[in-house]
Amino acid sequence: MDYDRWSGPSGVPKAYFDDCFETILKPRFYFKINEASAKRYCKLSMGRKWAANRQSLWNEFNDPTKTRDEIIKNVPIGIDKDQWARFVHYRHKPSTLELCRRNKEIRSKQVIPHTSGSKANPRRRNELLLETGKLPSRGQLYIETHKRKDRSFVNEATKTVAEKIEVGLTQSIVDEYEVSPLDAVGTQDFKLLV
Repeated sequence: MDYDRWSGPSGVPKAYFDDCFETILKPRFYFKINEASAKRYCKLSMGRKWAANRQSLWNEFNDPTKTRDEIIKNVPIGIDKDQWARFVHYRHKPSTLELCRRNKEIRSKQVIPHTSGSKANPRRRNELLLETGKLPSRGQLYIETHKRKDRSFVNEATKTVAEKIEVGLTQSIVDEYEVSPLDAVGTQDFKLLV
């Protein structure tokens, strides 16, 4: 709770994370990959969980009708009161409020949401290769990452783009497995959807 960010100069110190990895994670888990990769994975995974937990706490305990001091007095169970006070102070800083406002505005402009979460495209492409036995093109990857689990598209704009990509894949004269402004995805004008 004490840190503004998970990583970077104002984030959790590297020595602290390294100590947690050595004393808590490593004795409890068996990693089938090399230690550097395991440490990187744990740091990224913990960072996502750390951020999600902070956001969840803030959503639960923030009340716009209350003052900063009233929010500080309402300390969640299991959280140190000094850490909670610093966290509430961070959330009320003008720079944090501006960042939240800007992020909300940017999210509202996103007309083509994806369903890929934080999974990297190379990893998703490899999973599709193992699933289908064929390396997916950039267009096929786009289509897969914009469908729900029930195989429906996330919205009409996405469906329109996917249909154009499917047509482009059938008519393409370039290698669809290489990124190119002339491939089925590169020829789409996403600005028309805004």
